[in-house]
Amino acid sequence: MRYRANTAVLSLANPAAYLPDVATTLNNLGVLYSDTQRLEEAAASFQEALTIRRQLATANPAAYLPYMARTLNNLGVLYETMGQLDEAEKMHQEAQGIQKKS
Repeated sequence: MRYRANTAVLSLANPAAYLPDVATTLNNLGVLYSDTQRLEEAAASFQEALTIRRQLATANPAAYLPYMARTLNNLGVLYETMGQLDEAEKMHQEAQGIQKKS
């Protein structure tokens, strides 16, 4: 967690340089938490990564929409595992919409 905290501080000082890395780290934590059945923590990590990636994609869609789609897909798979099928469908549909445009 110390790395995450330090990266978060750096991202405040220079968001353009560090927020993509923060989002990637959060997405990877989500995968790890999902793999170890820590589903609520996985959802929180994916959601935080998605929030950052939405912001980044607003500023630079060509660069960040593919990463946003990846996090949406990961969150959709997690929601399927958790039995939240309506939420899973929403995530997968949004990811598919992005992928069709790319």
